[in-house]
Amino acid sequence: MNGKNIVILFVAMIIFVCAVCGYFVSVNFGLKNQMLQLDTTKKKELNSRLQQEKVTIGRDLEEKYRADMVSFEAMYKRLQLEKQKNIDLEQKLKKTQEKKTEEQKQ
Repeated sequence: MNGKNIVILFVAMIIFVCAVCGYFVSVNFGLKNQMLQLDTTKKKELNSRLQQEKVTIGRDLEEKYRADMVSFEAMYKRLQLEKQKNIDLEQKLKKTQEKKTEEQKQ
């Protein structure tokens, strides 16, 4: 092989390597764009699910709050009844003690 053929061979190899590198770069950019689109899509899906979960959690918390308020009101009513029973019993005890002291005086 003479020098001219070797130069042509090297030039052909350089062109081939550049073409392959160009192909890899273009494929890489395509993959990058696909990944960015996928990332954007996944972020939208995640935000949508997050919003749905917020709404669900908000409803659950509101429902629990209402249930707790009903329970609190019932306990408060029971407390008031027990206080009234306690007052009635104390009055009864006081009357009984007054009767005993009057009986003892006689």
